[in-house]
Amino acid sequence: MNAYGGNVMNIKPDPQAARDKAWLDAGLAGLRAEMARLKAPARIERELFTRARLAHLGRAPSPLWRILLQQFFVPAVAIGVVLALFVPFLAGGPLAPDLSGEAELAPQSETPFYALGGTKAELDLSQGVVVATELPRRILLDFGLPIDPGQLGQPIKADVLVGARGEILGVRFTNRTGEVK
Repeated sequence: MNAYGGNVMNIKPDPQAARDKAWLDAGLAGLRAEMARLKAPARIERELFTRARLAHLGRAPSPLWRILLQQFFVPAVAIGVVLALFVPFLAGGPLAPDLSGEAELAPQSETPFYALGGTKAELDLSQGVVVATELPRRILLDFGLPIDPGQLGQPIKADVLVGARGEILGVRFTNRTGEVK
């Protein structure tokens, strides 16, 4: 028994393995001696060394224009393309999206009435009653109006034109201040 409570096994060396190792050691010693005795002919060794050196040195050095092209021009063009594509969006340039919060409507402004239900004619406010309400902001996407993705969950104020029979004739979106009635 050992300190961990397990039985200690005595492992005895295998006599066959010891004989095999001795035989292998003797064979390797003989091969080492034979290799030390053998020498390649001097002319072959010189020829191999010369060919290896010429193969390494025999390549013509690259011209300066190729080195400049590979090391500086190609990476500079790649960086320029990346900057040209992404900087206008990131730095607030003319192509940058307006994420100011109310980008889709200026203060105290409203869109024209959008006709609903297949009517393409100009809507007349005398055709019904205008009802002020709030709608989910994502409805602006259905009308093709720009929207800040960060405000999709917030409501937007709208005026709905309701006809005499209760049908919705049109809708307009507004930024008016004050309570919706």
